[in-house]
Amino acid sequence: MVSKIITSVRPPIKVSNDFIRSYYFSEFDQKKDGNSGIVIDDACYELMFVKEKNVRFVNGNNEIFLLPSSYTLINPKGPFRFEFSDTFSVFCIKMQPWMNASYVPIQKGKVLNLNKIYPNYMDRLHQDFFNAESLDEMVEYAEAFLLALPIVQNKETKLIKAICNLIYEKSGNITVSEIAETFNIYRQKLNQLFKKEVKYTLKTFINCVRTRACLSFKLKNPEISLTEIGLQFGYYDQAHFIRSFKNACGISPSEYVNNLGYSFTSSSFLK
Repeated sequence: MVSKIITSVRPPIKVSNDFIRSYYFSEFDQKKDGNSGIVIDDACYELMFVKEKNVRFVNGNNEIFLLPSSYTLINPKGPFRFEFSDTFSVFCIKMQPWMNASYVPIQKGKVLNLNKIYPNYMDRLHQDFFNAESLDEMVEYAEAFLLALPIVQNKETKLIKAICNLIYEKSGNITVSEIAETFNIYRQKLNQLFKKEVKYTLKTFINCVRTRACLSFKLKNPEISLTEIGLQFGYYDQAHFIRSFKNACGISPSEYVNNLGYSFTSSSFLK
């Protein structure tokens, strides 16, 4: 059980929120069980910086990876978690999903050392982040780094952005066929473009959005049963809801809710 979690979130300031979703800093402090709790994937890649050494990432296949000082997770299989002996301090740059491929063009392995993408930046950034006196100062360093990168949105990126925003608007209660019809594009071409820019299949992304929307609704309405919530969000029946939830999280919705498994407890992470 995590004994103490401090999470602070900031929106982008100088960098467009068409590119970056948020910045956040989390500190875990525990003396007993070195386990951050189960994390639910939102399909938004993150540039992550960890202060401590010997922090381990454990995915749903129980594969264990020692985290480098700066990293990103490549389509992690759930349920996944972080393990550490005492403290775990992490600063993250969370990008918009349609910018995943722009900021993380490499798709190799399961834990990617960011020095492979940005070798001239990471060591200095890591030092600056953890010498900073506030989250606002961390954000200043992050935005100076981001603004120096020659990254722009192209026509395909803007299309995928519109598709992602439609899925968010529908809380994931939409099908691939409905999206293809809305944007007048063949399903095969749609899936190819989406996977290229987001690095997740369209179906997986929809499932991530809907799962998190269900959990967010449950947190705000604890008196409503999971079965009712599943039906409200377009699942055919309870079995369909459980199967879809397990595909996203690796565990059933009741297991998740009963064990309060989400490590970043701020409701902002479920939006």
